[in-house]
Amino acid sequence: MSLRSTLILMVVGATGFFLVVFFLAMRRYEASYIESREEFLGAYADECSALLESRIEFFIQSARFLAGTRPVEGIRDSLAAGDAAEAARWIERCEHNFRSYLAATPEVRQARLIDAGGHEIVRVEDRIEGGRREYVVIRGSQLQDKSKE
Repeated sequence: MSLRSTLILMVVGATGFFLVVFFLAMRRYEASYIESREEFLGAYADECSALLESRIEFFIQSARFLAGTRPVEGIRDSLAAGDAAEAARWIERCEHNFRSYLAATPEVRQARLIDAGGHEIVRVEDRIEGGRREYVVIRGSQLQDKSKE
């Protein structure tokens, strides 16, 4: 065997050995990388889940608070008594409370009071018009029947 053949054989052998070592190292790195990504994503999913649960709990507490305010009770009582004038006064107070709630809670875009039959009694929407926030009270025929939703 000539020197040239020997050198070529050594270069090919060394290259082959290097490629095998490189391939094995890459497989080990890939497995390690995948494992670290899985751990990261699992921890991130846990954090997102905890945040979502806390936000849901916040909204449940907000709904309970709003439902327990005097205007909501007044609306219920005056409607049950058939006193439309008194209900209108309570509705106006409820609209004010809903506007205040929306102003204090920018992630909420709409507050509604819906009766047991599924009909809206009060709705206030948070709209951005002309670059500024505006709280719009929806009244009359614009109130929706949510009984079928």
